[in-house]
Amino acid sequence: MKAVFKYILIFLIQIIAISGAMAQKSQTISGKVYDEDTGELLPGATIQLLDSPENAATITDLNGRFSLKEQVISGQKLRITFIGYQTYEYELGTATTNLKIQLKPTRQEIEEVEITAYTEGQTKALLEQKNAVNIKNVVSSEQIEEFPDMNAAETLQRIPGITLQRDKGEGRYVQLRGTPPEYTNFNINGEQIPSPEGGVRYVGLDVISSDQIEFIEVSKVLTPDMDADAIGGNVNIITKSAKSEEPEISASASGGYSDLRESPNYQGQFSFAQKSNKIGFTVNANYYKNIYGADNMEFEYMRGPFWGQSSQEEGVNNYHLHYSEAQLRHYDITRERIGISSTLDYEFNENSKVYIRGMYNNFSDYEVRRRIIYTVDDPINEYIYLYGGIERDLKEREKIQNISSVNIGGEQKTNFIELDYELAYSSASENVPDRIEIAFDNPGQAIFMEFDVSDPDYPQVSFPDSNNAVNATNYAEYELEELRLQKSLVTDKNITGKVNFKVPYITSFGNGFFKFGGKTRHKTKERDIQAQIYTRYDWDTPYDIHTGT
Repeated sequence: MKAVFKYILIFLIQIIAISGAMAQKSQTISGKVYDEDTGELLPGATIQLLDSPENAATITDLNGRFSLKEQVISGQKLRITFIGYQTYEYELGTATTNLKIQLKPTRQEIEEVEITAYTEGQTKALLEQKNAVNIKNVVSSEQIEEFPDMNAAETLQRIPGITLQRDKGEGRYVQLRGTPPEYTNFNINGEQIPSPEGGVRYVGLDVISSDQIEFIEVSKVLTPDMDADAIGGNVNIITKSAKSEEPEISASASGGYSDLRESPNYQGQFSFAQKSNKIGFTVNANYYKNIYGADNMEFEYMRGPFWGQSSQEEGVNNYHLHYSEAQLRHYDITRERIGISSTLDYEFNENSKVYIRGMYNNFSDYEVRRRIIYTVDDPINEYIYLYGGIERDLKEREKIQNISSVNIGGEQKTNFIELDYELAYSSASENVPDRIEIAFDNPGQAIFMEFDVSDPDYPQVSFPDSNNAVNATNYAEYELEELRLQKSLVTDKNITGKVNFKVPYITSFGNGFFKFGGKTRHKTKERDIQAQIYTRYDWDTPYDIHTGT
């Protein structure tokens, strides 16, 4: 093992030495490209070094920056081009770093024009998607704001290859390329977030509000510098950060009304961002509350002969499809979501910066479910059953989920190497302080039942036999089946540290880079469940206090 490590270390030293030797022969050309009128940085501008033997060229990144390593001859020029701007040639002097290049917008007098434009954020998203080495989709906050999506899961549903698992109409779990949710990693600012639920590793993204998101990156193919414990892919949520020296303030409020339960819903958000000299600060807060309900039906079926028939009669197949169970459910639901996120960053210069990012989300889901379960057998036809039983139950619980994360890190660039490092802490919890479930079933003998499903939205159940119909309608005589009192708490914490090195190189075949790094993660997950279960005592069976039987 020591020998292997020794050879790896020698190899890395050689790579750095070769890159350093090459860098001595070449110069670094770096800078930023701006809009001359507005001062905005221009991502995606093409930078070409004229009269260079390698036809060196690059494009500006999402922050309008560019960097080239080439042998520079005095008087050599850079050609800068960008759609919608005049081509500009910049003559290089003794200084080749920290260049500030301004492009003039192209203006033409025309009679009529129809303009379709992407805003700055979506332009960056498309550029990131285009230049990715893997299959990646990127969505910006500006595109997110065009749709009434309440949470991160519903925002993701608009990306190709993604489907949602919903709960009471609201998106919760995300599936990539048809794989189960547990096959996908979910990150905030590049680091995995733990699951607040017990026994699973996937994360319900209904906890996170869409108002906190600046970009969502969906990688359907992993690269070597990503966590390898995912089959479906990787979802990375990037929180908002300051971009402009002008203060950016955003606030909104909205509301709605649910006719089914005659109840309101409302939400609001506020964000502030500003970059002052070398310091950038952003804060975002949001609140959402929805009081609503749901009514649904669930059926189970079986195949078999009707009452009095054999399975085969004179060569006729008497197997018919009929009910085995029908459930009518009534829900009253209150969901409340509170979120806050903030970013503070400091740029020493264009090649060095540090940052701290934080996010906190609280999601409360209060639910009351009333349910009737009809269990039937011995059908005369598809709708009439000689044997049936009724169970009525009630469930009440409040589920409180929290997801939070803090990322502290930085980036440094030199002529020889690029370095990024980060320490991250993330936690998730799910607290169900009081959960009660109680079930009663009908007294007496089996009940003769008839289903009327002529209106599939409102199925009706009647009891043709008046002798045992009282067993279905006399609620005071219903017998206790089970009472469950339960509370639970799940906590999941991750502590992660990582460092990455990127060494650029130049050869006669072209430019490239060699990247390596290390990462460690400490994970702790705990689950505590306390439950008391009471069942009906069978009085027909005597209990002997001496023997305990």
